[in-house]
Amino acid sequence: MERPIFHHLERRVETHIFLCVLAYHLLVCIERAFLDAGIHTSWVTLREQLSTHQVLTVRLPSPQRKASLTIRRDSKPEQVHRKIYRVLRMPERIIKPIQKWEADSH
Repeated sequence: MERPIFHHLERRVETHIFLCVLAYHLLVCIERAFLDAGIHTSWVTLREQLSTHQVLTVRLPSPQRKASLTIRRDSKPEQVHRKIYRVLRMPERIIKPIQKWEADSH
């Protein structure tokens, strides 16, 4: 459900309008790429299909090392995801995996 957006500063109104127009152009480009590939689908369908390709982040504290291990990676893309990424000329893996130790702040 959409709700009205109220901005009190002119630059925020202009930024909001710019982002809406940019998002619209992006949607048109995505839909055009699928039409050019002979695939008739909508943004709503694509968004629903892509919603199952997830990014997972796990943070494991280690009191002995006074640090935390952060692991981030995406789930393995399913066939439907690979098809969408192929049409959009995007890599199948949506993020580069991360595995790093970070010092705890306290």
